[in-house]
Amino acid sequence: MSDGISFADWLNEMLRERNLTQAGLARKAGLHKSVINKLSRSIVIKPDAATFVAIAKALDVSPISVLRIAGILPPDPELPELEDYKIVLAQLSPEMRQIGLELIKTVARCEKQQRTAGSVR
Repeated sequence: MSDGISFADWLNEMLRERNLTQAGLARKAGLHKSVINKLSRSIVIKPDAATFVAIAKALDVSPISVLRIAGILPPDPELPELEDYKIVLAQLSPEMRQIGLELIKTVARCEKQQRTAGSVR
């Protein structure tokens, strides 16, 4: 993630937000709980991409996002913060996501108006 959060920190936050234990996530992901335990404590293991995809599916988040957070995939070169947005949005209710989208659209319109006004001068 662009703010430098580690995969372990991200994983622990997801567990807290979803009120899941490591064992619970391991069951949902079809993984041994020691894998989740080691990942959540930044113990160096070399899981394959399938492990991260299983975690993503169990947490109901984008596998691409999880692979990027884990450092397996590089950030999106066009919008590196896009994964951060996705993670935050996934934590919100549909109603709050809609409000967030409207807020972003408003900011984009204001910026466009400022650029237009600046080019007129």
